[in-house]
Amino acid sequence: MANFAAVLGLFSTLRSTPPRWKCTPISTHAPGVLEPEGIVEIKMRRDKILSLMERLDSTYASLKAASKDLTNTNEEKAAASVALADRENFLQPTYKQIALLYADLHDRTGRMEAKGCAKPAVWKETRRFFYWALRARLARSEALAQLADSNPEATPELLEKLLDSLVSAAVDRSDNRALANALVELDLMSTLVRLRTDCLLQRFLEVAQQDRKASIDGLVRLVDTLSYDERQALHSALQNTRSPGPPSYSN
Repeated sequence: MANFAAVLGLFSTLRSTPPRWKCTPISTHAPGVLEPEGIVEIKMRRDKILSLMERLDSTYASLKAASKDLTNTNEEKAAASVALADRENFLQPTYKQIALLYADLHDRTGRMEAKGCAKPAVWKETRRFFYWALRARLARSEALAQLADSNPEATPELLEKLLDSLVSAAVDRSDNRALANALVELDLMSTLVRLRTDCLLQRFLEVAQQDRKASIDGLVRLVDTLSYDERQALHSALQNTRSPGPPSYSN
């Protein structure tokens, strides 16, 4: 129970933090979501095992039919029932073991791959693989940190999508070396400026909605500090004011 609580706590922590975790199971790895005994206890109760015995074991099926055959005498039915119970006790350990093995196979990397939780990989150069995988992960984390610093109010999901859009579509995302180099060489300067600008504008709009008079007074004071060229740019922008669309951060 303590282990289960610890797993729930870790899962809760991972969901509430940025996605910086990546698990790499080996071929004999078992996720251990639920022990095979627990799966069998839930999915393969006694009635299902007995039904399976009747379908697969001809001796069990004939004894069960004989125990319920109305044409048989009571003694024959009783004898068939005793033999049926003996047959069930004989088959039970084998069927239970097969059920446990089947449940265990559903908690292996093969099922993880089938469910899309893991990707198959055969590593001839394991150190090189993990080196570039780590380089790609660190480069991505660094880029996301810069984006988050420029606009702390942006959601992690938005920043993830933004970063993905900035990386060239020609880059093979499954190639860690190519992805790491692309992220390192990525020029984020203009994107960071636009993110920061959008954040400041959003904050200004929020303040303006709270106190319009104070915002206008502050804007007037700001205009007094502008140069001639900046005033001309502001005048031109006011003349062409229209409802702005969603911001674009692409280079």
